[in-house]
Amino acid sequence: MKAKKYIEQLQLLKLDGIAEYFSSQESSSSLAKVSIQTHMKRAIEAQIQANTQKSIVRKLKIANIPYKNTLFDELPLSVKRQIDLIEFNRLKECDWVDSNKNIIFSGYEEREICKLASIIATSSVEANKSLLSFELSELLYKIKVLKQSGCTVNSSQYLKFMNLLAKQDVLFLRGIGHHSLTLEQYEDLDNVLRLREKKGGMIVTSPHPLKKWKSFFGELPSSYSIVAAFMGNSYSFHLKSSSFD
Repeated sequence: MKAKKYIEQLQLLKLDGIAEYFSSQESSSSLAKVSIQTHMKRAIEAQIQANTQKSIVRKLKIANIPYKNTLFDELPLSVKRQIDLIEFNRLKECDWVDSNKNIIFSGYEEREICKLASIIATSSVEANKSLLSFELSELLYKIKVLKQSGCTVNSSQYLKFMNLLAKQDVLFLRGIGHHSLTLEQYEDLDNVLRLREKKGGMIVTSPHPLKKWKSFFGELPSSYSIVAAFMGNSYSFHLKSSSFD
């Protein structure tokens, strides 16, 4: 009974991992056979694991990944046949994030490419990476509003948001090429990409194959740096369709 009281106190202190460990050991016949040092080590490891899981749940909520519960096996066979599963699974290990690389998913079936991208995005968060997800138009509109509300690009809310984008391990941008961009939007997107240079990776979706990106983004000076930032150091997956190929 006394042990239960201590376990409840541990839970009140939000030491759920340690509480769960000792709760599982309470009825074990080997409890007394294990040294106190071993119990302490195992309890601390259990708490670290519990803290990590809480962090992942919190980051998944913040990330707002559109299809976070999607499994690869649930995708249409026509999609799975076009994916190199060995490479795809390797990217789920998230080494590309630490190497500041990007992953681009393109193709006419945008719902399916977004699901593929969401699988990688979810894996990134489960690897304890920080991630934010936006439709490109949504992101650029938010930046515009923040600039207008502060009347200057030096306003605190604008700078706070730009710093938030810069420090994420992964930025997930969806819908590249859905809409043409204004000159201001080109500059805002260019600023975001410059701030994120060598600060993690990006996951990008687009209905356009990469060979059409340069023509879509046009000839503006900022468009060259934007295309280079996305494509210069990236892995790409393109789902073929008669519309583009």
